[in-house]
Amino acid sequence: MLFGADSVGLSLLLFLALALTIGFFKGKFLLSKSANRSIEAARKLENNLVNCFFGWAKAWGWRGFLIIGLMIALGIFLGGNYSPFNSLTRGLIRIAIGMALLIGSQNFWLKLKDR
Repeated sequence: MLFGADSVGLSLLLFLALALTIGFFKGKFLLSKSANRSIEAARKLENNLVNCFFGWAKAWGWRGFLIIGLMIALGIFLGGNYSPFNSLTRGLIRIAIGMALLIGSQNFWLKLKDR
């Protein structure tokens, strides 16, 4: 991200802070709710051989697959040369997404202790 920036300074730090803040709030208020729904759905599954292999599909449901598909498509779009964004903007979007994923995944890590 820094190599693609025209100027490194206060504006870069402000954009970085903005990306981290947006990612934090997205992870805290959107992805954590989704993670809680997935955790509860997984806990309700019976412990059998079918659910060992396909339980994740039941726990995530169609919304989970839609979100994952959109995230994959966004990653491909941002990584390609056909993206309309410059490298700085792509880097900031990736930082925001990464921060959201870190905050959203905390639920899984914290609730693993509850088992």
